[in-house]
Amino acid sequence: FKMDQKLPKTERLHGETSVSQLFMKGKGFSVFPLRVVYLKRNDSLPDRIVASVSKKRFKHALDRNRVKRLIRETFRKNKPCMSLDIGFIFLSDQIPSYLEMESAMHKVVAKLKQTDRAVLTKE
Repeated sequence: FKMDQKLPKTERLHGETSVSQLFMKGKGFSVFPLRVVYLKRNDSLPDRIVASVSKKRFKHALDRNRVKRLIRETFRKNKPCMSLDIGFIFLSDQIPSYLEMESAMHKVVAKLKQTDRAVLTKE
């Protein structure tokens, strides 16, 4: 089957309130080179993501945008679809290769699914 190959605006977290709520109330973990903050929503909408890259680590917007594109692209290819708001904070000061980012994203998605199952079994 062919998955949807887009990351539409509905799957991007935007707006100051939703983003600040994610970082205030969300739980997090790290999978180098990413710090992941996530918050479960009570709706059946798709996952929404936001990617952040520090200006301190990458002086040029070109490099920051490259890293954010890599994060969005690898996430799009591995979407977990669990009604989460997810924030990615990039921790390294080197631009990763696509394969490095993809392997980190596989670990992130696996961990998100694992924590989701843990939450479901507790309820």
